Amino acid sequence: MSDDALNSKLSDLGARIKDLRLSLGYTQEELGKKVGMSAQKISNIERGYTIGFVDDIGQLAKALGTHLEDLISNRKPPITGSSQATDNNQAITVPAISSSKPISDFKPHVIGAVLLPKRGKIPAGTPQEMFEETPVFIPVPETLLIGASSDTYLLEVAGNSLSGDGIYDGQLMVVDPNDKNIINHKIYILKIKENEYVARHIERRGNKLRIYSTNDNYRDLDSGQVEVLGRVRVKGNWDRC
Repeated sequence: MSDDALNSKLSDLGARIKDLRLSLGYTQEELGKKVGMSAQKISNIERGYTIGFVDDIGQLAKALGTHLEDLISNRKPPITGSSQATDNNQAITVPAISSSKPISDFKPHVIGAVLLPKRGKIPAGTPQEMFEETPVFIPVPETLLIGASSDTYLLEVAGNSLSGDGIYDGQLMVVDPNDKNIINHKIYILKIKENEYVARHIERRGNKLRIYSTNDNYRDLDSGQVEVLGRVRVKGNWDRC
């Protein structure tokens, strides 16, 4: 993707934020007070000059009555005069950025962040089929990605087997598919049998692996037919794992 094309995507995001702000009758200063930002920063975001950290956009999405993923991907529900997004409104979609190139090919024009593709949902409970999606790019603080490969991507958690780690249903995890070396008690994306996947902790015990959850409602899994697909490096609140 060219620099101009990526800058256009950032400009489009800024324009969507501005449209939502105006539809709710907020000035830049009023919106800034709601999310703890200056009016100048709001202005810079709306012009596509900067995006900042993913938390900034998440706060803006909440204040504007929508969701982070919807705002970034342009799945924007109509504004009804309420600050709450309605689940019954039909989403509006646009084609996502092509993900045919590795992350290193995209220059991070987002200040302090790298755009990573969210590729789908990973079960965090009983192993089952993984839900793949058309990738949507989301900014992640670049300081959290030091040492990660250029193939790193995001998965949304589906389930609560990792709740003991502070990882809950609907949160995002950063996954490095090239980091498959087993480190005891780290979280990995695992393929169980032919078409079943799960995110779980691994502990090596001699020649065997313990595949376990931090939620007592889930039992350990049989490690007989397990393929490690990558390690979770960062969990949903952007803490290192």
